[in-house]
Amino acid sequence: MENQQPASSWNSKKQTIIWTVIALAIALATYSYFQYRKKHPSTDDAYVQAAVVQMAPQISGPIAQIHVANNEAVTKGQSLITIEPIIFMNAVLKAKAGLQLAAQHMQMDSKAIDIVKAQVVQAQAQLLAEQQRYKRIQSLLQNDQIAVAKGDDAKAKLDVAKARLNAIKSTLAKAEKNLGTAGHLNAQIQQAKATLALAKKNLDYTDIKAPASGHITNFHLREGTTVQAGQKLFQLIENNHWWVDAHFKETQLGNIQPGQLATIKIDMYPGQTFQGHVDSVSRGSGAAFSLLPPENATGNWVKVTQRFTVKITLDDPDPKYPLRVGASSKVTIDTQPAD
Repeated sequence: MENQQPASSWNSKKQTIIWTVIALAIALATYSYFQYRKKHPSTDDAYVQAAVVQMAPQISGPIAQIHVANNEAVTKGQSLITIEPIIFMNAVLKAKAGLQLAAQHMQMDSKAIDIVKAQVVQAQAQLLAEQQRYKRIQSLLQNDQIAVAKGDDAKAKLDVAKARLNAIKSTLAKAEKNLGTAGHLNAQIQQAKATLALAKKNLDYTDIKAPASGHITNFHLREGTTVQAGQKLFQLIENNHWWVDAHFKETQLGNIQPGQLATIKIDMYPGQTFQGHVDSVSRGSGAAFSLLPPENATGNWVKVTQRFTVKITLDDPDPKYPLRVGASSKVTIDTQPAD
């Protein structure tokens, strides 16, 4: 009986030590966990995003041909739909004819100016002759060698020559003003060229091409449907740039900086991990940019932790796992400084 008391005491001490070790281990694990969470903030309020191009025609008209289907993969420059081009082809022909007419008018105006210039030279020569004749007659009149009527006749012819020269010069100035700048800088030529360039551009717009490689979505068009310029028809999701919009609590933002490494897990691919890095951190919370931001100046205000969007750019995602816009994901950021 005397030996049982020490054994019981020893077992009690042993249990105390074991529970103390367990408690310390739990405390250490808890501390390590919270330290890890502090240095590796994460959120499952994150969604995959990509550049989405809103496809809209630049011109109005009926759809003549459809070359793609909904959700189809396309390459940059591939023809998607064709708007009936006949009206725009005629516009190009009309603009070309207008350019030819403008060139002909310019040539006619240039020839007319050349004719008037020749008339100016002739009128100047006639005026010079009348001036010399008038001087001779004036000299004879001073010596009473000729009748006064002869002098009056010479003066009248001189005035007529001056008036004729001034009239021709006025005609020349008006013709030059109408012509403007000759050659390819002529205003009418420039206007006709601009009209032709616009007509050609509108004709090009009849063939709507993919501005980038990606996938067509929300495509429900049919041949014969009339579309309007600027009307949103469908979307093109580009496949060359993907990112994740991760919404972190404001209490998690303290250590998050652009350039830090991030790990992304997308719900549609369990077990698959994607790598990325922090691109930027939003300067405003989601609530601040909502249509009806919350009004806190009320008596029943309740403080709510806000979330801020952190843009995570994916680094070379594996093509075996095609991404989709809006897919749910979980993001963990390593805020520890790189070694």
